[in-house]
Amino acid sequence: MEKSKDIIIPEGKEIIDLYISEIGKSKSFCNECKLEFGSTRGLRQHEGKIHTKSEKILVCDECQKMFKNKYSLKVHVKQVHEKSVKIPCDKCGKILYSKYTFKNHQRKSHPPDVKVE
Repeated sequence: MEKSKDIIIPEGKEIIDLYISEIGKSKSFCNECKLEFGSTRGLRQHEGKIHTKSEKILVCDECQKMFKNKYSLKVHVKQVHEKSVKIPCDKCGKILYSKYTFKNHQRKSHPPDVKVE
């Protein structure tokens, strides 16, 4: 029988770096804040929204709303102006145009029943 070895667990940033290098090789991590993402697309969205240093401003041609990156502008146009995303509420039939507005609608209009005993 093998003798078990003592495991030294580093603290703080070191443990995150160890996790990234050894365990999470198939995951996507932000190089700046070490946040974990399930996809590279999610990572790219995060980097564009949170860590963009650019002062470049993109303007929506239809409503003149301003954006820092082209991804945010593209999502805005698809959801707000083209309404290409359509999520029907199964409780009232209302059509919502993004996962964010759908979740807000569910939370505000159809809160879960709370049983008091």
